[in-house]
Order: sequence, then C-alpha cells, then structure tokens
Amino acid sequence: MKIAILGGGGYVGLVTGATFSELGNVVYLFDVDQRKISLLKTGKVPIHEPGLEEIVRYGLEQKKLIPTSDAEEAIRNTEIGFITVGTPPGVDGAADLQYVLSAADTVIRMAQDNYVLVIKSTVPPGTADLIQKRLNGKKIHIASNPEFLKEGKAVEDAKTPERIVIGVTSKYAEQVLNNLYKAVTAHNRPIFVMTPTEAELTKYASNSLLATKISSFNELANICDVASANFSKVRDAVCADSRIGKAFSHAGPGYGGSCFPKDIPALVQYARSKGYDPKLLQETHETNERQKQVIFNKLKSHFGMLKGKRIAVWGIAFKPDTDDIREAPSIPLINSLIDEGAQVAAYDPFAMQNAKKLFGGKIEYASTPEDAAKGADAICLLTEWKQLRSPDWNFLKGIMRSHVIIDGRNIYDDLELLRSKGFTYFGIGRR
Repeated sequence: MKIAILGGGGYVGLVTGATFSELGNVVYLFDVDQRKISLLKTGKVPIHEPGLEEIVRYGLEQKKLIPTSDAEEAIRNTEIGFITVGTPPGVDGAADLQYVLSAADTVIRMAQDNYVLVIKSTVPPGTADLIQKRLNGKKIHIASNPEFLKEGKAVEDAKTPERIVIGVTSKYAEQVLNNLYKAVTAHNRPIFVMTPTEAELTKYASNSLLATKISSFNELANICDVASANFSKVRDAVCADSRIGKAFSHAGPGYGGSCFPKDIPALVQYARSKGYDPKLLQETHETNERQKQVIFNKLKSHFGMLKGKRIAVWGIAFKPDTDDIREAPSIPLINSLIDEGAQVAAYDPFAMQNAKKLFGGKIEYASTPEDAAKGADAICLLTEWKQLRSPDWNFLKGIMRSHVIIDGRNIYDDLELLRSKGFTYFGIGRR
C-alpha cells in the first residue's frame, strides 16, 4: 500500500511509518518540522528508541520510506493517511485538537475520493465524528486506529501488537485497514472492529486503568512507609492473586511521559463536558502529582535544610530506553531542589540534551553517574537505567560528602550491604 503519515517526524508517526515500510509498504513521512525531515533523510532519527534507526535506514535504502515536508506530495501519492500529531493538554486539561483538525483539513483539501483517513493520535470520543462533519460532501472514509506503543519498546509493539483496534463506519475502510494489518495479524494478534467513538474511548480506558493501578500501588507503598512494612513483600504476596498480577505494580516517584499525565485529565474533562464527574480518575491524577514529591520529601525529612547540599540525580527520562522527559518525575524534584538552594548534578545516558533545553544553566550536567556523585550529599535514583543497577559502592563511598541513597525505583536489593558500607538508604515503601 501507499501510506502517508501526517506527523511523521514525531514519536508515534515515525515508529508507525517505519514499521509499515519494513513490511513492504511505500510510506511518506510528512512533517512540518524541516529539521526532523532533514535528519531523517540522512538516516538519523530525532528521538531515542531502540531499533528505530535501523528500520528507518532500511526503509530509506529500499526506497520504501520517503521523508517529506511537502503535504501535497504525501497525500496525492497515497491511498491512506494516518494522523499522528500531538494532542497537548489545554489550560483545563482537555485535549487540544488544533493539530489533528489542521491535519484532517489538509487531507480533505488534497485527497482524492475514496481516500481513507485514519486517526492514530489519542483523541477524545467523538473526534472522528467531528472530522466527518468537515468533509463537505467529499468522499473520504474516516477511521480510528489508536496506538498502543510503549516508549522503549515501541518498535517491538508496532511489529507485534497485543491487539489492533479499528473504529470504522464503512466496510471499505475496514477492508483497507484489515489488508494493511495482514502482515501483523500473521502473529495471531486479535483485531477488534468497532465504531470510531468506541475505538477512541478504548485508548483512554486502557491508559486510565493502568494509571489507576500505578497510583494505587504507590499509595500502598506510602502506607507501608508509615507502617514500617516492606512494600516489596506485601506487593509480591498481593500480586500472586491472578486477578491482580504484577504488571504496573512497582512503587516509584509517579508516572510520567507523554500519555498518562495528559490522557487522564483529558478524559476527566471530556466526561465533565457530558455531565459526569469521574472522581476516581481525578484522584488518580492528583495522587500521581503528589507522588512526584515523595523523593524530595524524603530528602527534606532527612536533611532538614537543603540549601548548599549537593544532590546527584541519576536518571532524568521518565523511563529507561527513551530520551523523553515529558512530565518526568525528575522535573519537579529538580525544580524543588533549585528552589531550596541545593546544587543539582544530573546524569542520564540519553536525556541530557532534552534536560539542557529545560533547565539551561540552573544545574550541572555530569558525563557519568560517578561525576554526578562527586562531593554529593545524596544520590537520588529516578530512572532504572541498566547502567545504574550495579554501581561501585566502595568507589562512591570515597567520593561522596555524605552517604545517602534515595532509591526511587527500589532497584537496590542488598540493603544490608549498603548499610555495612555506611550508606543510609531510603526506598519507596522500604522504611
């Protein structure tokens, strides 16, 4: 097939388009960001995602992947287009659809009859219907096909998704999308066909339930803290119940990234606009915002005054295997430390450039985790990068000023070893 990706330089669009091209489709990656298009034409990618650069280069070599900043070239030469642009939150938390609607209007203006326009961006229920009303009699098939890509494993998810959700109102659009996903469904992945509104809601429902589970376990970890109980032991016993399971059960400093922090408030605002107040989802979001202060609160409780203290922050990205720092728990921690007059030395193997754009000269950027720890009063681990899982504690003991470890991901298990070397250790739910 010949496919256009609108927003092809972005996270969802690039992963989706590159994966489709690897399956033999001709894919036009359209983006208004000239820098991203120029970079892609050289075989480089503007984001860090394992395995992505390899399939982008393969697509370019095979002439199956065509980066372009010419919308007409992308749309006129294709039969199906995917909208993958962002839906950032507005002031009230509702999803801002200006980029989605702009992309849709571009396709409506340029596409031939029987074009299939697919919304892959995360949008509120009713967005496909809204675009349908903008057709002005033009014969374009509107569909919804939400993405379920996990950052750090996005290429794997695109190639072998757990499920494919298709929202359609025409048999033609359903047939086109089924044909497109044949190579993927060879892996026996289920396809769920429904209305566009149901597909749009499916994405929000998935993220809401996962976010609620994370906030619930973080709340339990905090209770374990005040009860002087070991959360890890409680969690393991609780998750042995097959109805609960271990996925998304680990305690931490709150969820971040481009999805959960944006999508939960968006669904809350959508529900309220329809006259329903989803109090559980609102509390899920508020619990997560409070959880982002848990590491700072532990520092404050231990040291009292933080002015003049040197704090090493290990990990800035919101999760491993990505350079994405959007809504990362590291951001409110660093901002709070700066406000307190602490000196912050940060390290992350891939997110440093994004951190520099955000913090500028307010913090120190270390080239290694050890450099960040030199003269530090405490190390705060925010991201469970594999590079940070087995530090040389003897070396760190010799270079730190005082010896406090705040393990925001509970990745260090030999607590007796740490204590024997003179470290004071704090985890989440591990008082």
